[in-house]
Amino acid sequence: MNDIFLLDSGAFSVWNSGETIDLNAYIQFCVENPGCSYFVNLDVIPGKPNDVKSMTDEIIEASCKKGWDNYHQMLRHLPGEKVIPVFHQSDSFKWLERYIDFGAPYVGISPGNDRTTDQKMGWLMEVKKIICNSQGQPVIKTHGFAVTSFRLMKAFPWFSVDSASWVRQAAYGTIYVPHLRKDGFIYDVSPFLLSMSPKSPSREERQAHITTLSPTVKAQVDRYLSELKMSVGKFEVVDVERGYKKKDDELWWEKGKKNKVMRILERGLMTAHQQRFWANMKFIQRANEALDLEHIFFAGADGSLLPQIEFRLKRRLMSYHSIMSSKAAREVFGQYMERAGSTARVA
Repeated sequence: MNDIFLLDSGAFSVWNSGETIDLNAYIQFCVENPGCSYFVNLDVIPGKPNDVKSMTDEIIEASCKKGWDNYHQMLRHLPGEKVIPVFHQSDSFKWLERYIDFGAPYVGISPGNDRTTDQKMGWLMEVKKIICNSQGQPVIKTHGFAVTSFRLMKAFPWFSVDSASWVRQAAYGTIYVPHLRKDGFIYDVSPFLLSMSPKSPSREERQAHITTLSPTVKAQVDRYLSELKMSVGKFEVVDVERGYKKKDDELWWEKGKKNKVMRILERGLMTAHQQRFWANMKFIQRANEALDLEHIFFAGADGSLLPQIEFRLKRRLMSYHSIMSSKAAREVFGQYMERAGSTARVA
């Protein structure tokens, strides 16, 4: 399968940081990089971060109107089937209906980050009534932004979703482990989150860390790791003298205390976050095959993955904002465009 590349504007990130994105510059970037499979409209996030009072009806409506205008501005320069407008949980449903009536073939659905799963579920059931016909079939394709819950993935007729949790969990020392049934591992339900990091606080918690599993669960995990052809790795903790300068393959064992170091003897899931990236990537790819949706796009870690991981993702979401902010992300984006048969323009 060729890479399917989804370019997001990064509107949510800049909203969180108080920055802005220039619409004309974003459109020009999209035009100059036709190797992208899809372009997400520059949506407008209403209000201010962590300020409920700023989310007035007037501000939300103005944000929806601006997003609508931005969408039409992008359509003047880009193929309509490649531009994805965004509908947020705070928006009036009339805007979703307006995108459908206009003929948008692919619409982004953005559940609120500040909502519980139950609240997201209730809202999505209302969205479902609008996007589905009398036979219950969707009349448009939908993309779920930051939809990581298997419950939400299975309850709504998504065409695609994206998630950055696979990389966040790996960075925090955790891997996804599928549940085992009689006929093998299953990938269409929420996985077991297993902490692998030797320094994780959960290393004292039963059934939460690789070192605290019962024999039965440990056998299941070993079987899964064997299927992945991956090992846990080896390390040692060594006392060092005051003023010791740790080497590249060492970590301070205790935060703020520089009297012990952890030396990596063998790279594995306990000792290397990139190994955990790989394990979580494999789980998501298998989940994509098992779930009733077309694509799970890998988001996050723009420019920081090893090439042997990055270019095996196949379904990738990166943001314009991160590409323009990071040399490493620009280089990775350029390689994706080359793989798509075009030359990246990132100036």
